This record gives sequence, C-alpha cells and structure tokens, in this order.
Amino acid sequence: MEACAKSDAAEHVCGTRKGDIKSKAVKRCSYEGCKRPSETCRFHHIHVKVTAGGQDWSPLLGNVLCDSCYVYFTIHGTLDRSDKRSQPLAPSARRCTYAGCVKPHESSRFHQIHVGITAGEQDWGVLAGSVLCGSCFNHFKTHGTLDRCQKPSHVLALRAKRCTFAGCPKPLDSRKFHFIDGKSTAGGQDWSSLAGSVLCDSCRVYFRKQGTLQRCRQKPELLAASAGRCAYSECSKPAGSGQLHTVDEGEKAGGRDWSNLAGRVLCEDCHAHYSAHGTLDRAATRRQGSAKDEGSASAAAKLLLCLGGRLQDAIKEVQEGSSHGGHHDHHGAKRRGERSV
Repeated sequence: MEACAKSDAAEHVCGTRKGDIKSKAVKRCSYEGCKRPSETCRFHHIHVKVTAGGQDWSPLLGNVLCDSCYVYFTIHGTLDRSDKRSQPLAPSARRCTYAGCVKPHESSRFHQIHVGITAGEQDWGVLAGSVLCGSCFNHFKTHGTLDRCQKPSHVLALRAKRCTFAGCPKPLDSRKFHFIDGKSTAGGQDWSSLAGSVLCDSCRVYFRKQGTLQRCRQKPELLAASAGRCAYSECSKPAGSGQLHTVDEGEKAGGRDWSNLAGRVLCEDCHAHYSAHGTLDRAATRRQGSAKDEGSASAAAKLLLCLGGRLQDAIKEVQEGSSHGGHHDHHGAKRRGERSV
C-alpha cells in the first residue's frame, strides 16, 4: 500500500464529517487492491483520531481511502478481500441464524461472525460462528444485543436524562448526558467510583478536571436560584425555602457529623434542624423530646418526694421540741410557787 502524498488538499474536510477529502486534487484510493480507486462519493483521510468501528487504524495513518474501502475496514479490520473471514458466503449459508430475526432470508448482505471482530466496540465473542443479516448485524453493533425489546443498562439510564449526582444543581438541564462505565481515564482521573452513574455534561467536565464532584460551598442565594429544592424527601416545604445549603464534606455546623449528607441540598429549616438535633427526622426529634420531658418529670417527682419526707421529719422534730418545752415550763412554775410559800 502506497502512502498518500501529503498536500494541502488532503487536509480539507468534506461537509460535517471530519477527515473526508473534498478537494478535487485527491481522487484516488491509496489501497492498491481497490477495484475502483477513483470512483467514490467520498474520500477519507486517515489520521490519528480515527477510531471508527473500534478498529486499529494505525497501519493506515496518512493514507486516503475511498468510501467502500473505509467502510470495509470499519467492519472487518482489514482491507484484504482475499481474507477467508471476509469472503462472500455461499448461497446456502445466506440465512440469519438469530432466532428472533423477522426476515432471516432477506438482506442485501450477510455477515459471518468471527472471533476477532470488534465493530462498534461490542463483545462479539458470544456470537462467534453465527451468521447475521445486515439489520441484525447493525443492531448488535449499535446496542450490544440482538433483542429489540432488551436495552442495555446504559441505554436505559441515559433515556432517563437525569444526572444521578445528588449535589448536581441542574440534574435535568444538560445538552448531553454521559453513562460512566468506570473504565475511563479521562483527565487522568479514577472513574471507577462512578461506575454505573449518569452525569450531566457539567458534572462530567468538573470531575475530569478536579477528580471530584463536590463543588466548593456556594452562596445560598445562588443555590436557591439554581437548584430550588430541598433534597430531603420528608421535607414539608422542599421548594418553599428562601435559602438552600449544599452540604460540604467537611461540614461541622452545630458540631454534628454531616458526612452522610455530603453533596445534598437542604432548605434552611432542614439545615437548621440537623444542626440542632443531628437528624432530619422530626418524629425522632419529638420522641427524644418526650423522653427528656418524662425524665424531667420523674426527676422532679423524686425531688418533691424527697423534700416532702424531709419536711415531715422537720415538722415532727418541731412538734417534739414543743412538747418537751411545755413540760419544762410546768415544772419551773411549780418550783417558783414552792419558793414563794
């Protein structure tokens, strides 16, 4: 295969598809085995960013392919039509082996699935040896399944179109949502902790740059304008607070442990309640209050009982003292009478 001569024309881009060649100066496919190197609706310049079909395009860097060769390599990972894996199927084998195919005999092209196929970056190993019609092949390439009713978890999650990060100020407002499989290394970050999550474009970009989804503490008025709702499910007025607070990881208000609420948005009432009581559950707070009241009443009763006992003892002592005093007065008067006589 001859390398494509570099020229200014080879760097032109056709329409909206990056890498397509528009200039009339480039009118030949670089692949020597191409049957029609000059007849195509579009030419493709192969550069380092080309990853179509999940194939390894590095051996073709700098070359120009016609549309037919480009599509062929995207599907098969090779340009060699003589490869046994890419040979046309015999007429007797041209039948889709997928049991759920509605038209197993009707297709412009049938595909023999071999072990090395990587089209669409899907796992084709489970289908090795099968024959698929064009429709079933394209469906598996796009969705990773042949079942039209079954959708992969990431497809279902993305259909919800909601950021799953609890602290996201605008979970429904994004031009694009991203399913996180945990294998990404974008930005040099470890995404494994977010595996299975769906992030809005803003949260994804933030994590890629910062390695965390936790924003620094925002002003309550900004939070109220952006989020506008308390995240506590039992809040009596989730959208009726004038101020909202995003709980930081290092929150220490009221000397409480806020770690279980990190990233959540609370209204002013719920934030103040947790700061004062260490819980958002009003019923639990009331039960604690009742227990304290009962304890206080019991202590007061015991105090009164103790004081009552001491008071009775004091009264008894006074009464006994009065009785002894009366006897002494009687004897004194008697002695005084005897002296006078």
